[in-house]
This record gives sequence, structure tokens and C-alpha cells, in this order.
Amino acid sequence: MINKNPIKLIILFLFAANIMAQTSDVIVDLGFDKITAAEFKFRFETSPYIQTSKNIDSLKNEFLLTLIGEKLLANRARQSGFDKNDYVSYSAQIMEKYLIRDYIYKTEILDKISISDSSYRSGLYKSTRIYTVNFLHSFVKYEIDSLYNLLQSGADFDSLLQTRNERFEQEELIEVVYGQMTEELENIIFNLELSEYSKPSLTEKGWLIFYAKNIRKDFDEKVVSKRAKETLENRAVIEKQNEFYKIFIKGKTIDVDTKLFVEIVNHLHSIIQDKEIPEDGKTRLDYYDFRKVMREMGENKLKSPFVKFEIDPISLEYFLNDLGFNQLELAKTDSISVTNILSNYIRNFIQSEIIARIGYQRNIQQLPSIKNELKLWENYFSYSLYRNSFIDSVKISEQEIQREMEIADKFLNPKEVRIIEILTKNLESVEKILNKLEAGEDFEQLAQEYNERESTIPSGGAYDWFPITSHGEIGRIASTMNLGDVYGPINLSEGFSIIKLIDERESKDALAIDVETKKELTREKLFYSKLKEKLEDKTVTEALNTNMQINMDVLNSIKVTEVPAMVYRFYGFGGSTSAAPYLAPFYQWYQKYLKEIDAL
Repeated sequence: MINKNPIKLIILFLFAANIMAQTSDVIVDLGFDKITAAEFKFRFETSPYIQTSKNIDSLKNEFLLTLIGEKLLANRARQSGFDKNDYVSYSAQIMEKYLIRDYIYKTEILDKISISDSSYRSGLYKSTRIYTVNFLHSFVKYEIDSLYNLLQSGADFDSLLQTRNERFEQEELIEVVYGQMTEELENIIFNLELSEYSKPSLTEKGWLIFYAKNIRKDFDEKVVSKRAKETLENRAVIEKQNEFYKIFIKGKTIDVDTKLFVEIVNHLHSIIQDKEIPEDGKTRLDYYDFRKVMREMGENKLKSPFVKFEIDPISLEYFLNDLGFNQLELAKTDSISVTNILSNYIRNFIQSEIIARIGYQRNIQQLPSIKNELKLWENYFSYSLYRNSFIDSVKISEQEIQREMEIADKFLNPKEVRIIEILTKNLESVEKILNKLEAGEDFEQLAQEYNERESTIPSGGAYDWFPITSHGEIGRIASTMNLGDVYGPINLSEGFSIIKLIDERESKDALAIDVETKKELTREKLFYSKLKEKLEDKTVTEALNTNMQINMDVLNSIKVTEVPAMVYRFYGFGGSTSAAPYLAPFYQWYQKYLKEIDAL
């Protein structure tokens, strides 16, 4: 919970596969799969969890049982053919390409970076100097030369600047730190001494003359060294990346089906018109939106080639699944803006696909590290789809609702709570929100800005009083919280939820709730209870059909970070996901399993 122990945000750029691939003792052997100490530690430390009064050993035990549950149901899903489902198949392909590109980025870009001693010394020197500058600007060489001649003749720079329109851009001091500007401009500025001006230089912004108004030294050696190292490395990465693009990307032209492109734009524009614009003004299109586009376009078009590679063209269906996996965010929603955003997405998609195909030619997909990490995601995709398949099997009769209502009337009603929720559909927003909460920003203000749940947008994310037995996982978690606590993210079908408990009370008399509302609350409670029971029973059945071995000594020996963490992974050449699949707590099945074992 934020106010007890903040969820830390960690950005993992690369090398998750290396962590997973470490040789490690086995905690759980299921016969068909194992959970190693390395996998457990990685999954535990990259998953957010609620900070309660439970000790770390209890949290480790519960998380291990959740992992076992995932693997048991994922195995059943594969045996039932769920891994052949389009959602699982396409999602796995997209993840595999992420991992392949990431590996190429490491081997072709990062591993080939070399910074000379002289470059480092130069960077270190520049990093110690912080410039305050002014500038003269013109798009015309004749004009800038005239200004330079005036300076050479003894004209005062400040006086000359006051006659120019660009002075309005410099009413606040312009401070230049190493790494902040392009290397081209830095080379001009960092060669100036105090009160010295530069020769006219042609840049992408026109002709410029810089003036060193002030120079101060940064004496923090750690900051200076870090700034120099990061700047040099970032520039070396860009240079290597440009070399890579020149060899493998430049000059390649891949066409798309323009008719299908126009149809996609029209369908997206239609969907956008039905959406309410969030407070931040950015409209987000998620997987369910693109599933709707797929249904509307029909099977024949979905199988048509859309991105026309000469060999193995990309079908429209694959492309739309890729869009759904990555999601789209639009600041403007007119048809021209949608067209431009989709065009940019396609351009990046083609570039990414070319790089992935280089990886397939090199058989990178066969590397053990790639296979191991992909298996983790394939398990999760199959597990998620299999869990969702139980939803349609949960049937609630009117007689069950009536019986449950009669029973409830004989006892005290459950506690009621009021919460404020921020629901968002992408991980990037979750990261921003948690960062801002950790920095002390007001939850209510953030809810007004980021909440995307249409039913609570008018109330700024606030719910009216509801019993903790309703709203599924939200109600269950709210029942464990103290006033003022913040918890999240909760992984829901509609997105990621972060909630704050703002009030609680003993339930009012049952008569205060109208019958229809009470029926709906009861139906919802029964639904989640039955769904949970079905999933637990199925997990127990799967566990009984394996010779499951758990080594508690190995689990107890694992030292883990005790700070809840929300960890993201940013892949080489673009793209991001959570560092590992997020799992909601699912450990209650184990007590049922032990009872079944005792009865044998």
C-alpha cells in the first residue's frame, strides 16, 4: 500500500532472460514443468503485491502457490488446445519477435559500443561545465553575417539582442548541461569561454551565434561522471543504431494494401466517436477495440495480405492483433490524425518486422534464453485464456439468488466501503500514476486526470457506498485495506485498477437497499464465488494428477527484496511490457488440495 510501503517503479531494459537462465535449485517439480529458485525470485521481485501484516515468508508461500496454479492450468490449457487459439498464437508470435529484436539490439548495438579514453576525458571535462547562454538567430546567411560583423566591430551582444525578436524566447535564462543538446551544438557552446561568442553556425534550426553569458562548475564527482558516461553511451548507441539501419533497413520499400488501410482508419474513427475523451485528452484504443474491428471487417479480409513482404506477407489479422497487443494512444481523433498515427505505426511495424526476420534467418528463436522466456509468456497467455473460458460456465439461477438473499437477511450485512478508483488500460499510465503518487501528488486529482472507467468519470473515479462482497476483486481487496490506503495495480479484464479506500461503515439495514439492487449485488457475489470455486477445484484436480514435489528448504533459502515493485521491461528497437506476466493472488486452492491428499 502506498502509504505504508510505496510500490517502487523499476525499469528493466534488457537481460531478463539472463536472470531466468541462471542455473538454479528446483523449488517445485510438476513432472511436466519446474519452478526454479531463479524463476521464483525473478517473478516475485517483478510483481507488485499488497503490503500487509503478513511476513515475507507467508507472501513467498502464497506467491509460490499462485505460480504453481498458473503452471497447472496452463498445462491443462495446452492439453485442451488453448495454445492453438488465435489470441495465444498471435500474442506468442509478437512476444517472440520482441525477444528476438532485443537480442539483436544487445549483440549488434550494445555489445559493439566502444568509448575511447580521449572521448571519455573530453566528456568528463564538458560535464563539469554548466553554461548559461544567449543566441542570435536568422534563417538568412547574409543577415547572420551582418550581425557577426557588428559583434566583431565591438557591438555589445546584449544590446544587439534587445533589437531582435528572438529575445522573447530568452526571457528566462537558458542553461546548457552536457548531454542536453545535440553534439553539433554542444561542440560550439562548450568551446566558448566566458563572455565569448561563437562564429555563425548553420544548424537544422537555421543560423545561430551563441554567447556564453555565464559558466559555472559542477563539483559533484559522482553526478559529473554519471552524466558523462550516460551521454557518451547514449550517443554511441545512436551511432551504432544508425549504422545498423543503414545496412539492414535503408532503401527497403514494403507496400501495404491501401484499401484495407482506409477501411481500418474508418473503423477506428467510428469506434473513437463512441468513446468519451478522458481528462488528459488522450483517447486509447485497446485489444477489445481491435477485436471489434476484426469482427466488423470479416474473415475473408482478415486473411488477406496487408503488409506486402515478397515472402510471407503479413495478414490483416496479424497486423490488427499486433495493434491490439501494443495499443494506440491518440491526442487528436479527427480522421486525418488517425490516418497519420496509423501510418507512423505501420512504418515502425515494417521496420520491426524486418529486424525480426533477420533474427529468424540467424535462428535466434532457437536460443535457450529466448525459448525459456517465451515459454513464460506462452504459459501466461494460455492460462489467462483458460481462466476466462470458465466465465461462460458459471450459471446463477433465480432460486440461488433468492436463497442467498434469504440467508443474508438472517445475518449482519457485510461491511460497506467507498473508494476512488483510477482505471487505465495501459502500463505506461500505471507507471506515471504510481510515480506521481510516490512523489506526493493528490490521488483525487490524479483520478480526475487518468481514470478511464466511463461510469465513474463524472464522479472523478469515486464509487458510492457498496458492500465488500460486490465488484469482485476490487471489493475483496478493499475489505483488507485501512482508511487512506492505496493499492494497485489490480489486473482486471477492463484494464489496470488503482484504488484508494476513503470511507467504510457497517452495512445499513437490508431494507435500505432496493430489491433489484440487492439482487444484482447477490448475483455478482455468487458469480465470483462460483468462478473462484471452479478454478480452485480445477487446479486441485490438475495437482492431484501430477506427482507434485515442493522443496520448502529451497524456497526458505531464497532472499527476496521486501519492497513491492512495479517493474517494466523496455525492449531493444522499441516496445515495452511488464517485466514478467502479472498474476493476481491465487493460492486458496492449496488447502483443498491438502484435504484431498489426506482423504486418499
